[in-house]
Amino acid sequence: MWRQTSFKLPQVLRSGPGQNGDSPHAGTLRRAGAGGLAPIPQKPAWKAPASFTLLGTRVAGVDTDQIVHGRPLYGIDVRLPGMRYAAIAVSNGQVAEVDDAAALAVPGVRQVVRIAGHDNPTFLMPGVAVVADTTWAAFKGRDALRVQWREGAFAGETSATISAQCAELARGAGTTVRAVGDVDAALASASRVVEAYYESPFLAHATLEPHNCTADVRDGHCYITGPLQMQTSGARVVAAAIDLPVERVHVQATRLGGGFGRRLLSDYAAEAAVVSKAIGAPVQVVGTREDDLRHDYYRPAGARRLRVGVDGAGRIIAWDCHLVNISRNAGGIGQRPPEGRVRGVAAHYTIGSYCAQVVELSVAAASEPATGGMAPRRVTVHKVTCALDCGIVVNRSGVEAQAQGGIIDGLGTAFFGAISIDRGRAVEGNVDRYRLIRHREAPRAIDVHIVPSTMRPTGFGEIAVPVIAPAIANAIT
Repeated sequence: MWRQTSFKLPQVLRSGPGQNGDSPHAGTLRRAGAGGLAPIPQKPAWKAPASFTLLGTRVAGVDTDQIVHGRPLYGIDVRLPGMRYAAIAVSNGQVAEVDDAAALAVPGVRQVVRIAGHDNPTFLMPGVAVVADTTWAAFKGRDALRVQWREGAFAGETSATISAQCAELARGAGTTVRAVGDVDAALASASRVVEAYYESPFLAHATLEPHNCTADVRDGHCYITGPLQMQTSGARVVAAAIDLPVERVHVQATRLGGGFGRRLLSDYAAEAAVVSKAIGAPVQVVGTREDDLRHDYYRPAGARRLRVGVDGAGRIIAWDCHLVNISRNAGGIGQRPPEGRVRGVAAHYTIGSYCAQVVELSVAAASEPATGGMAPRRVTVHKVTCALDCGIVVNRSGVEAQAQGGIIDGLGTAFFGAISIDRGRAVEGNVDRYRLIRHREAPRAIDVHIVPSTMRPTGFGEIAVPVIAPAIANAIT
């Protein structure tokens, strides 16, 4: 028997036509076609997977050499003639009053621009932009601003108040999302009922490259250059922010210095567009690390209350978990781990892809003093074995790298990641307070096994991230 109940806290390349209306590469294709490309058959025969020469192989990144040598690839590297730089002050409410006298007195500061924001704050937050000749002057000018804010309804929220609300809601009836069988009867008949309560904090994306974007609004068009994960929706966001038809917004994507889903939202592109339109010149909006961490769109905090009924043999009643066999074999399930180590397993399914992981770890007494009445323990993850099924794999190296990176990211968030709230604002502003995993803490081995498949590609991305934390918990418990 199974039931899930949900509760909700209050809500706290180029896109667009080319010069002649074509897609970016239409002219190139026409020229190539005129050169005598072979005609496309009416009913092309499918190539057998055994004869693939590229799909499923390992292909090196085309810009790896440029990355290693530090050549300009990223949004923060963009330079345009006459370009200014802008730093933006934002908070959790509307701008009430601005005293910009001290900001304008900073050498290099050119202008102060007030940003009204959009009805949808994920498109554009209200704020005040300081425009300058350099990023340093923009940052110092913003520091000198005196802004009074009309705080929003959640200005008094803290991590403690949010936690209390979660606990109260978790005890309530909630809304049943899906029910299979008679859960209450199954629990009543169980030999033992195990209850557990879990909380998860807000998490930041913590991208290595802070958010930035360059915009040039001129002649009734807007030209965006920056690290956008979603160019098409980004063009719509920009168009809404500066009241332009979307077909007049042109987006050139740069390489991302880390995305992890943060750059699916394009608010920083809208900021750049609004400021460029206001000053009549190209501008690059750049945020500090503190801007990025304190004004992120966080992974939501939440809570889970679990009740599990087991029968006389200790078996869970009406709950089943199917694991990929390759994970069981490759991870050593069924074999004893090395002395002093334990293993845990977990699996996850999303967007049509499967991922299972086996973690091998050891637990030792930590040197820190005990807290909360519990003896502290130091967990060392020695090895992670990951099995995944995402249909036909196009670039094996890319999928392996995504799995390895997702595991590292998931380890960091499982052990350290947490954004705390005080007076409605995020507290942590840099990696001195928002802890990331260190090299010495990473597992010595991450083995990735891809299930051979002839099914359509279903994607992978960050599917390896959510699996590692429950695998660690299962190993420890």
